[in-house]
Amino acid sequence: MDSNSEFEGRIDYLELLIMTLKEHEKKLSEAVDTLKDTAANLKETTQITPYPLQKTTTITIQCEDWNEFKTKSRKARVIAFSTRDNYFSVTMVSDELYAYSEPLPEQELAVKKEGVKYVVDNMSFNNIEAIPLAFKKHLNCGLQGSIRTVKHVLPDGSYLLKLVFDIDVNQIKSWLSEELNAPMDKILEGKITC
Repeated sequence: MDSNSEFEGRIDYLELLIMTLKEHEKKLSEAVDTLKDTAANLKETTQITPYPLQKTTTITIQCEDWNEFKTKSRKARVIAFSTRDNYFSVTMVSDELYAYSEPLPEQELAVKKEGVKYVVDNMSFNNIEAIPLAFKKHLNCGLQGSIRTVKHVLPDGSYLLKLVFDIDVNQIKSWLSEELNAPMDKILEGKITC
């Protein structure tokens, strides 16, 4: 093969390659234009319309009586409970926000050993209502619990026993479900805030 025909073959090949690239560039340009049009149409159809927030005054009704709270909870959309800060608290949302709470009993006993016996030296309660509750093992609302004891050894060899009202989360959910006639999926551990 002579150099002239080899050169012409390379020119033909380059012309074919250039023509293919131009065709490819044209198709890419058309695809980009189509994508731009689609994106513009999509943006128009999915414009977020601001939803006007209603300014309402939220009130919480604190029920002192468990039976009143139960009555109001019949239309509850969601129920939340907590056992924090030495309180059993239940809140629920129906037409309004209702709440019920009562202190969890807590008792401290100072105990010292005298011979073969242990003697209660001192008793204290977190509130006056806790005295009978600590011995009944249930709250005013009827929720049953157990008493958990935490023992601390004091420097003088005596003991400080802390009796704490203890309730399992699943036990609370089950009790609330039965007591308030509400499905378990509407009962959450936590707090409802507005």
